[in-house]
Amino acid sequence: MPRFQGENLRANLALVDALGQVAQSIDATVAQVAIAWVASRGPDLVPLVGARSRDRLAESVAAADLVLNEHHLAAIEAAVPAGSAAGNRYPSQHMAKLDSERDHRYHERRTTRMFKVVAITGAGTGMGRLTARNLR
Repeated sequence: MPRFQGENLRANLALVDALGQVAQSIDATVAQVAIAWVASRGPDLVPLVGARSRDRLAESVAAADLVLNEHHLAAIEAAVPAGSAAGNRYPSQHMAKLDSERDHRYHERRTTRMFKVVAITGAGTGMGRLTARNLR
């Protein structure tokens, strides 16, 4: 996975560190801030979390109590600007097969009445990854 190799990994860990500073300023973990950020994106988005332990599950559930104000959201956007992740999620031959990489005009017509679900994976490891998927 190119995003987690070499220079890309170092660049992305710097983003995690920057987000960690924001999280520390609001007495939360990086995972909690990521989950709360997804929840703040709109009522049609539901953060989906995975947990390898009860402690990580408790940490994730506690994010429901985290309220991000406009100052927090601006700090998050400054720490991890849209499009700042280095490297592709998958090797290029696999990226072409993803729905998100196909013709968006067709995709938008098909999904106008779908809910968008965003999943956070790996947040407990400090390398949280957001994945958006439209569902019927």
